[in-house]
Amino acid sequence: MIEPWIITIGGGLILLVLVAILAKARGLIVAFFKRNFRLSFRGAEKCRGLIFGLGRSGKTTIIKNGLTFGDTAARERSTQNFDIYEAQVTLGLGNSSKFPASIADYKGQQPSQLIVDGPAEFTEFFGRNNQRLINSVIFVVDLFPELRDIQGDALQDDEIVAQYASGAEQRIFDRVADHKEYLTRFIIQMIFSLAFSKEHLFIVSFLINKVDLLERVVANGYLAGVNDEKSLEEYAKNLFAPISDEIERACQANGVNNFSLHLVSGQKGTNIRSVFSEIFEVYNRRRP
Repeated sequence: MIEPWIITIGGGLILLVLVAILAKARGLIVAFFKRNFRLSFRGAEKCRGLIFGLGRSGKTTIIKNGLTFGDTAARERSTQNFDIYEAQVTLGLGNSSKFPASIADYKGQQPSQLIVDGPAEFTEFFGRNNQRLINSVIFVVDLFPELRDIQGDALQDDEIVAQYASGAEQRIFDRVADHKEYLTRFIIQMIFSLAFSKEHLFIVSFLINKVDLLERVVANGYLAGVNDEKSLEEYAKNLFAPISDEIERACQANGVNNFSLHLVSGQKGTNIRSVFSEIFEVYNRRRP
């Protein structure tokens, strides 16, 4: 006959062994989960955006104005194909919500070569192919190309506006044509394929930049039929309607319900704060 105290000790030892096994199993499960899904967790840690558009359309200025609130300066790091700007952002006065935000600017000239899978620095920001982390996509176009003098220095605003004293409409059409050639249906669909995930992509914005220069061209009477703020806005939106319509269709096809179009000036900061505030507010509502 086995003594009761032996049974008690034996049962206690079995219980301790079971607890140890369960603790070890729990540790292995947690480690496996973190190892395989850590990128998904990282997606909830910060607001991530991708900004895309033709080179020298003012993307960098837009990013820095959008991410720089008060004394918080945007920090930049670079990879081969992207410049990534980072900052701590808040939602505004009286709101204590604060979180990091990162915007990746594609700096390549050939969008058909845009690939992010493979190198660690890409997956770190974008996530894996089946689990992207991007919350916002910002498409940027502009109305005026960067102009330079014979020494190669960029022209000042007054000098640029003077160039439009004659043939302003055709000059603007030519610039719009550059963007139409760059932001084709194929490229827009490729960007959505690259950035989209049902869990993370919340908002898409389309920005028409350098509206400050358009206002000055209009004020000087260089554009016939465009003479007030309303007609100026309609003029700019109509120029880029084929691109904006294509982006909106892509949003609908991918179930992204928050799409907006804005006339902005990266240099002057016009409407930039409201664009980024909207992005951050949508992210703050949707994040886990």
